[in-house]
Amino acid sequence: MNKNKISKLKKQLVRLRNGSASIKSDDLQRFAKQLGRVRSSRGKEPTYVSELLPYSAPISIPDHSGTLKRFTAENILDAFEQDIFAFEEELEQEGD
Repeated sequence: MNKNKISKLKKQLVRLRNGSASIKSDDLQRFAKQLGRVRSSRGKEPTYVSELLPYSAPISIPDHSGTLKRFTAENILDAFEQDIFAFEEELEQEGD
């Protein structure tokens, strides 16, 4: 993960947050994959685990048709934001 990719992910996260009242699970699943997360077979809902950040918590993204509840989407976006922060920390450590 480099600075440019992290910057693009941050911008996309802001766009997703701005539309959190009408976000679909497909949008969140697509963003999870961009963060290096893959679908896991655990849990009732589709769960995504990070291949790039093995110590990060898994994220469940409900696979409903239509839009997700706003607070559910925002909680998922908060978890994605933690991934981005972790990528930034790793990048800073590599620079030191």
